[in-house]
Amino acid sequence: MKYLFLILFSFLSSSLCFGQDTKQKVYYLADTINVGPSNRILNIEKEAIFVCYVFYCRSIEANQYKYPAFIYSVNRSKTMRFSKRPKYKYLSWMELEKMLYDKGQDFDKFYDLEIVEKLPNRTYKKNKVNLSIVNPAITY
Repeated sequence: MKYLFLILFSFLSSSLCFGQDTKQKVYYLADTINVGPSNRILNIEKEAIFVCYVFYCRSIEANQYKYPAFIYSVNRSKTMRFSKRPKYKYLSWMELEKMLYDKGQDFDKFYDLEIVEKLPNRTYKKNKVNLSIVNPAITY
């Protein structure tokens, strides 16, 4: 009986350990410095304590009036700054768009996205971001 309990316990604990999926850490380089405004696929917006990377595509929502955005809170984020471009394997826009399309609103359950932003003074900053769906600004 004692051995049966030990075997059953080890089987259950190993299946629980293997059943837990870890998120894949991925990186995207947001370069709005070297890309002209008419060719940008994203815009970086700041409002109150939030910074938002809005991507001008509709790869998630069927609703034509919403865009995927990645947001972080200035108060809660651990921003890292670099004097050179960090040596990560960056996603291309097509790779990120496919991941957004495949996972949709569940993107954050599968991936930890960190956006590396190129700054005007030839430095970079990195933040972990979370997916949000935003309405575009209405312009008249």
